[in-house]
Amino acid sequence: MVVVDTETLPPELRAIWEDIVEAEELIQRLEEEIEKTMNRIREIASEALKGYIEWKWVKNKIGVKYWYWYYRWREDNKLKSKYLGLEIPEWVRRGLENKREWRFLVKRLKELQRAYYMAMRLRREGHQKISLASVYARMRL
Repeated sequence: MVVVDTETLPPELRAIWEDIVEAEELIQRLEEEIEKTMNRIREIASEALKGYIEWKWVKNKIGVKYWYWYYRWREDNKLKSKYLGLEIPEWVRRGLENKREWRFLVKRLKELQRAYYMAMRLRREGHQKISLASVYARMRL
């Protein structure tokens, strides 16, 4: 990293230099956050439910309707189904929670990547087109 005596710089250059230094710090924080988010996505991806659950009615032989939970997913372009019963098993609950968390993390990762590219652009172009405030707003930190 380049060391600059900011006291000798004119005020407008000092402001630009401080923005660049702040952008560097922001880029480093974003890289760490992106890596942490990617690791968590990898952890839960295998545990996330690949399909969905459905509350479905079934008729018995005499025509009476009964309601049951079914787990449904696609495999080789075919819709598969597994009977779960009246109660949702714990493994399905955990899978649904992991799926929700996975979706949230993917959305968060996209936001972080956008903020990262904006910060990189800020570092490259200075504050002609983009400001640190817009990067922080994108990150929602």
